[in-house]
Amino acid sequence: MVAAYAALGARPNIQYIDMPEAIRGSYQYFTQSEVDRLQRAGYNGGFTALEDAVGAYVKGFLVSPIVSADHATLTGSDVRF
Repeated sequence: MVAAYAALGARPNIQYIDMPEAIRGSYQYFTQSEVDRLQRAGYNGGFTALEDAVGAYVKGFLVSPIVSADHATLTGSDVRF
């Protein structure tokens, strides 16, 4: 989430809340990919850092007058729905 703020040139303003007990057991808190099998299979195209990919997505697709079908608008670093 911090990468999205960085792409917008905004200071992060993130407030965390506890996961509701009813769904806590079905939520995945950590993901890490293992790329060794992909590379052994011959892939050598390189990988994009998460921060770079988020920045490209935010700047290339989200920074526009209408962000989604829900008509969310983006004004500076403030996203409003």
